[in-house]
Amino acid sequence: MALNTPPTDGNTTEIIFTSIYTAEFVVKVVARGFVCNEFTYLRDPWNVLDFFVLIMTYVAFNQNFGSISALRIFRILRTLKAVSVIPGLKVIISSLLQSVKKLANVMLLTVFFLAVFALVGLQLFMGNLRYKCVSCSLLTENLNKTDCLLKDTENYGDNFSNSSKPLLCGFSPNPNKTECPLNSVCVKYKENPDFGYTSFDHLGWAFLSLFRLMTQDSWERLYRQVIRTSGKSYSIFFFIVIFLCSFYLFNLILAVVSMAYEEQNKATLAQTKAREMLLQEAKKVLRKQKLTYSN
Repeated sequence: MALNTPPTDGNTTEIIFTSIYTAEFVVKVVARGFVCNEFTYLRDPWNVLDFFVLIMTYVAFNQNFGSISALRIFRILRTLKAVSVIPGLKVIISSLLQSVKKLANVMLLTVFFLAVFALVGLQLFMGNLRYKCVSCSLLTENLNKTDCLLKDTENYGDNFSNSSKPLLCGFSPNPNKTECPLNSVCVKYKENPDFGYTSFDHLGWAFLSLFRLMTQDSWERLYRQVIRTSGKSYSIFFFIVIFLCSFYLFNLILAVVSMAYEEQNKATLAQTKAREMLLQEAKKVLRKQKLTYSN
């Protein structure tokens, strides 16, 4: 199913399962109709999915279209037919689809929190991640930083010492107060870390950095970069963002999905009970009719 060139033995299996799916389609259409009435075949969304998968299967059988790689993607959709067969999976998928509507407000709340914290980070850390340690071999007590940089521009590069990445630092007018090695100064130079993607220089990059914190995607690297360039006192900012966005909002999303699952499960149980009651009433009516005919 997932191979670009399936084995020849798989063609027989594919024909067998396609025949079974076709027989299922024919039986359902004969019993319920195709599309015109209310309870016909295509009025059920799960049957629409099965019908689409069946059509794509027959299209893939054609030799003229069999070489198109895009059609191989539709082979994966055959596994979705198991959803319509297993009742538990139908409940889960239905609850996920229903939770999408309820998650709209949660998503808006998440975007609002990220935008607010992105604006705060924009004011606190704008341009700080561009400060790097730059080699300055002419640095002496009689030369200030500006004179040193003017006379030592050939060593004004990204790579310092034997490191393949620039050493970030916190800006200070006094070179002795920085965390740079000996004979180097802390200056704003070139792009931001990670090829310019880690940045708080404008709202878009700040929003992306906050999204990294919320999803905890290499957030410790971003934390170390900001703390090194801005100071340890800003660790409270990361604590608040991770607590509210990563823990609270993520758990809120899971809570909404869980509530939707419970509601869908109750609705499914109610439908099952209603069908059982209708079946019992139909049996009672049949029994009364038999008694009437027998008398």
